[in-house]
Amino acid sequence: MTNHLAGGKVNISLLQEHLRKELLQLVDKCDGPKAIVWDEALAGPIGIIAKYGLLKDHNVQKMFPLKNGKLPPTNVKNIIFISRPHLHLMDMIAENIHGEERSGIRKECHLFFVPRRSQPCETRLQAKGVFGNFNFIEDLPCDIFPFDSDLLSMEVDLTFKDFYLEKDPTSLYQAAQAIMLIQMLYGKIPRVSGKGEAAAHVWSLMGRLSHEDRTFPSISQIDHLVLLDRAVDLLTPLATQLTYEGLIDEIFEIKNTTVNLPAEKFSDADDEPNEIMIDKKQVILNSGDELYAEIRDKNFNAVGAALSKKAKLISSQLEERHTDQSMEKMKQFVAKLPHMMATKKSLAIHTTVAELIKSVTDSNDFLDSLMLEQELMMGVDTEKIQTHIEDCIAHQQPIVKVLRLICMQSATNSGLKQKVLDHYKREIIQTYGFQHILTLTNLEDAGLLKVQ
Repeated sequence: MTNHLAGGKVNISLLQEHLRKELLQLVDKCDGPKAIVWDEALAGPIGIIAKYGLLKDHNVQKMFPLKNGKLPPTNVKNIIFISRPHLHLMDMIAENIHGEERSGIRKECHLFFVPRRSQPCETRLQAKGVFGNFNFIEDLPCDIFPFDSDLLSMEVDLTFKDFYLEKDPTSLYQAAQAIMLIQMLYGKIPRVSGKGEAAAHVWSLMGRLSHEDRTFPSISQIDHLVLLDRAVDLLTPLATQLTYEGLIDEIFEIKNTTVNLPAEKFSDADDEPNEIMIDKKQVILNSGDELYAEIRDKNFNAVGAALSKKAKLISSQLEERHTDQSMEKMKQFVAKLPHMMATKKSLAIHTTVAELIKSVTDSNDFLDSLMLEQELMMGVDTEKIQTHIEDCIAHQQPIVKVLRLICMQSATNSGLKQKVLDHYKREIIQTYGFQHILTLTNLEDAGLLKVQ
């Protein structure tokens, strides 16, 4: 059991244990030494469910990312592919299997779909001539992954695009299945509220799934479920996050509760050698770190004072060892020492992270963008062409940043005047390339950009 998952109001480690059991049952079906070939997008989420050490106990000897071409040589009996049901991944798997066939060494191949198989994927494998090579094709129903005591994620990046552009409701079915799994573990949720088309769709799917033979605990640990369609509020995700955790994600991108930071900034810290990669340091961000749990949701302007207060507290606690103490108090100090040293190490890490963030938030470019966002939120000059957006385009800043600002202007002004939208489109296409005609069209189709 992972302690930080069990520390919330609902014991999320129950979900972790359930998913781990599902994974290991499938792995154990393959008798003998095994190599797992991961869809790279699943390696992080499933790594939270079952660490490599646990998989080694179940005779998994090698693990490889799923890539085009031939697999690295392995002396194992079984090759297990774990993949999402995407067609381009089926092409990679087919290449891997053909490579194994050319090597002349017979191995048993197995395929586990996460969260479940799809008919187009099976058809693609048949067309590639490898469908019959699999001893087992199974579903690994990991519809939702536990990342923290208050955070679960389906890890489906393109849900909004799939539903509103492609008219594909598959991810909504996965959401309904995930909620049913949560209810099987924590009890049937007595009250459900929702807003938006997608929320209504998920509720309808939950109603159908409830007719299946399922067993729920008699007492529910969750009182109220709120389903929100992202389309109800398109403005919030466009604005810059200003909490400590939010700015880490904005600047460095958090993936699977882990962030990669410049290693040279941490070279003086007391790090183990395996924690630092060649040019990046991995920092795990979850509520298992008490200091991070305390400051993660604070506005960044309040983080410096919180870190300073914690530094003074740790310093005063460590100074106690120099005072005359009774044997009993000395024993108490020694018992608290590991926790104090862990907090001191965490403090050094988060102080460095805060300095990295501050170097960005103090820049003129960041402050100008933030000022424009705040003006747009207050309805100031939302109808006219924004000089700052033009400057961002002229300096070829990341196009995602430019599009966020334009979409925010559209959202706060109930759409853009035709001449303003045409001006932005012309500037983007001339600066970033004609391929972004499709990008702009998709934003209009999704409702993020519109004409007044």
